[in-house]
Amino acid sequence: MPTHYVQHKESNGRGQFHIGGDADHPEAAMMYHRWDGGATVNVDHTEVSEELRGQDVGLHLLEALVQWAREQRLKVSATCPFAVEMFDRHEELTDVLVEYTEERK
Repeated sequence: MPTHYVQHKESNGRGQFHIGGDADHPEAAMMYHRWDGGATVNVDHTEVSEELRGQDVGLHLLEALVQWAREQRLKVSATCPFAVEMFDRHEELTDVLVEYTEERK
């Protein structure tokens, strides 16, 4: 897998891990929002540019998000189909995973 520098930005309970470009125009980004009183983040969208597809960039973003969640002692849920699939494929990332429930928002 190529090495990509992952950056993180968060404001007002919404955030993203992104690669390339800048936070407003990244080449790849995984977006989340906080819920459950801020103790959990939900991955709700992932975008990867055509140029970076097929290079495991999305997985690299999820790995960075999971590492950050571990360090911050946060839980992670996922409604983004890509993130759901990556959690299904990579059991080593699921120690932070919880189910997203509307009533806990």
